[in-house]
Amino acid sequence: MNVEIGKGLSNIIFGMTENEVIAILGKPDRVIAGIDDNKEFLYNLLKLKLIFDSEEGNRLYSIEVFKKEVTFLSTEVIGMSFDELLFFMKKNGYENYEVDSYDYFDTVYFDDCNTYFTLEFNEVTSFDFSPLFKNDDEIIWPECRPNTILKAMSK
Repeated sequence: MNVEIGKGLSNIIFGMTENEVIAILGKPDRVIAGIDDNKEFLYNLLKLKLIFDSEEGNRLYSIEVFKKEVTFLSTEVIGMSFDELLFFMKKNGYENYEVDSYDYFDTVYFDDCNTYFTLEFNEVTSFDFSPLFKNDDEIIWPECRPNTILKAMSK
């Protein structure tokens, strides 16, 4: 699976409904009622957390990845050190970032691709990303690929 910045993860596209995601990935292993009536789908084998935003019509708004084999810009980033991550992102045109430090982990946020990387013990352990924005407050929803959804539903 590969991250497509601003679009989603392979055939899981931002803006999809819960039923569209279930048609492709199957039922989640766990469903959590999140903050502000958002809903989170957890997929254990895929090591994914999908968040559906209640304020956006319960559409898929955020994807968090914990599986090393899932690629970002066609590269495995989970396991990279802080310095490796910064070098990699700069090489791909993402130079502006913010770092927040917490008790036992840090986050590095790249606004241009709306992506957070979580580092524990100086190693990327997960990353989450969302759609891009126009004018800082208007979501740029990617077009869903109806053929992908229909193919998944017909299986």
